[in-house]
Amino acid sequence: MSNTTRDSIGSSFLGSSFGQKVAGSIVDKSGTKSCCPSLTLKQRIIGFGVCTGLVSGNIARFAIPYTFGTLLSLAGSFFLSGPLNQLKKMFLRKRIIVTLVFIASIIMTLVSAIAIKKPILVIVFVILQYGSYFWYSLSYIPYGREIFCKCFKRRSGGSA
Repeated sequence: MSNTTRDSIGSSFLGSSFGQKVAGSIVDKSGTKSCCPSLTLKQRIIGFGVCTGLVSGNIARFAIPYTFGTLLSLAGSFFLSGPLNQLKKMFLRKRIIVTLVFIASIIMTLVSAIAIKKPILVIVFVILQYGSYFWYSLSYIPYGREIFCKCFKRRSGGSA
């Protein structure tokens, strides 16, 4: 494949900010050089897949460290109020549902990766894990959930 063809494919796949050659390296719109200018689009995609563990065929290599990181993040919040107090707060009425979804998504991420070995299920449960942990974390910020919801709420009135 010629450099021109590869550059046009990279430009259309990665957006217009990539694919512009300046003095032998790829430069984005801000004028900064790419970290890996000599990599082809195929090599970049392979690198992405390997780093996320999805290409290696062993989805557990991705799911286990990701889940461990989520649990480590949760354990970090124990320093703020203490482990027992944190556990009590996790099961308060306003957090019980999101806590159960969070725990279930952690368990199902591991089950999907280790026992079922279905990458798409792992991705679904990782997204659910991330979302539930985010929503759980917002519950500790005064009016955090309400402010977040207001950011995405459509305004009534105005022109339609």
